[in-house]
Amino acid sequence: MVSLCRVGTAQVPARCESVQVWLVDRPNRNARPDIVLREAADALAALRAEDKIAFIHCFEARSRTAAVAALYSARHRGVPLPQAWEDVRATLPGCAPQPFLRDAVERITG
Repeated sequence: MVSLCRVGTAQVPARCESVQVWLVDRPNRNARPDIVLREAADALAALRAEDKIAFIHCFEARSRTAAVAALYSARHRGVPLPQAWEDVRATLPGCAPQPFLRDAVERITG
């Protein structure tokens, strides 16, 4: 499980491997959002490369989850970024990534 928000120890089942990524869903609250997004997408790819079922989540699965999922698709699956965003919207119809996260994903995949 890749957590993009705070979780307590009681919220992570003992059988799950948990990767904690501290990504704040507000502009100017992350020192290096590009690095954090890249590391989150890379962690997801590493778990999948180990044939693990990987879950990614944040508080509402609207902004951070969508940004990391689109970045993962573009960076690690070779999906063109516009298609990656459409695929995320098809899976998470209520997604609404913060503009600063969308901009960071654009820069990273640039």
